Formats: sequence, structure tokens, C-alpha cells
Amino acid sequence: MDQHGGRPIPKDARKVTEGQEELQGEFDRRGEDPEGPGLHESHENIADET
Repeated sequence: MDQHGGRPIPKDARKVTEGQEELQGEFDRRGEDPEGPGLHESHENIADET
């Protein structure tokens, strides 16, 4: 891998790095309350009429 500003440049930029996966996981869980109501529900299993 070549270096660019101290960061390695991947041969295939479509591949996700471990750091990117961790950061994306944090973004995906942003604002979630693990004790919050309705966390087990998604937009797919809630009726449209509610």
C-alpha cells in the first residue's frame, strides 16, 4: 500500500477498513436508548395505520 498523509491507501478502495466499520457502527447506533420503548420494532413490522 502507498502512503498518503500518513494513512495507507488500499489497493481496492471498495473494501471497508476495520476503523470504518467501527465508525459506521457508532453512526448506526447514534441516538439509540438501549432501554427505550419500541426498540424491538422496525418500520417493517408496524402497521401503516398507527
